[in-house]
Amino acid sequence: MSSQKDVDSACKEGLTVNEIFFPASRPLPADISVTHVRLSKLPILPQATLEAGLRVVLLRFGEILDLGLYTEPNGGFFMGNWYAVLASDPGRSYAPLSHRLAWFNPEDDSETASARSFFASWSNMPVHCRYCHEAGHAMPDCPKRPARQCWNCHREGHVAATCPRTTNPLTHKKPRSGSDDQQRKEPTPPSVPATINTTPPLAPTQQTPPSELNDSTITDPSQRASEVNQNILQMEFSEEHDSDY
Repeated sequence: MSSQKDVDSACKEGLTVNEIFFPASRPLPADISVTHVRLSKLPILPQATLEAGLRVVLLRFGEILDLGLYTEPNGGFFMGNWYAVLASDPGRSYAPLSHRLAWFNPEDDSETASARSFFASWSNMPVHCRYCHEAGHAMPDCPKRPARQCWNCHREGHVAATCPRTTNPLTHKKPRSGSDDQQRKEPTPPSVPATINTTPPLAPTQQTPPSELNDSTITDPSQRASEVNQNILQMEFSEEHDSDY
């Protein structure tokens, strides 16, 4: 580009070549340090108000190369998260970036608005606490964090997984055999009514040999007819046998 005016216009508006748009930015010297910062817990304010306040706060930490907000991918709602790209020139002095930053609202200079803060996170940042957001210690060593309390015995210093009340067999309560709770848990088998046999047993019957059968012993008509048929067959067989001789 032939002039500084063209450079400024290209960086501001971008370039269009063959109907293709290209965003333009100024090249940075090799000794410039670039930091990508994630900003969270910002107040829910109009975008223009947030951007103006962030520029005032972040300018003392470096030159602002880019600034924008994050929205939820599902509904596109703003949830208080922004991002910033800061460049620090070694020839200039900047304030050290910290995790907790005081919020500045250009439209509200009250003490309540100035007492509000938001948080910055970046790679290779010093150790900080995610509970109290103070520097110098991590969350497990935070003095402001409440002590761990066991859900079993409600004592501090351990959790339910390592509770001595449940792991010690001498102090662990066991259900009594025959307690009401145990009896309620055991299923009761269905009651089957007892069947009473009202039919009297049959008396044993005495079998009579065929040779002893006569008219007095045969009481069943079908049995008497069978005996008569048998006698007739024997007589016919004997007559046929005599005729052959």
